[in-house]
Amino acid sequence: DARVRKIVLESPQKAKESFNSVTSALTCYSYYSDCSENNSSIYIDIDITYNQSFEEKFYNTENRKKAHREFGAALSGGSYTIPWCNESKKYCDFNTTKFEQLP
Repeated sequence: DARVRKIVLESPQKAKESFNSVTSALTCYSYYSDCSENNSSIYIDIDITYNQSFEEKFYNTENRKKAHREFGAALSGGSYTIPWCNESKKYCDFNTTKFEQLP
């Protein structure tokens, strides 16, 4: 999540072009928390993955807050979709094989 949030800080004006990259971590998380057949055997710490406290820590300076607002403003008025479960795993940027095997 932190890697893709860097995109927000570096080029907030390109929000529409980078939207899928920026939301990929959350889409991958949703696969394991909501879609995976064996999601109960996968430990996902929501406090680490995504929460308001992380947002506050990541956007902790005025320049970072400004970039975050610019990113949101650039997306304003757009229409965006949430991938279906059968599509969301492909947004994970790591080898998911070991997480797909039942214990």
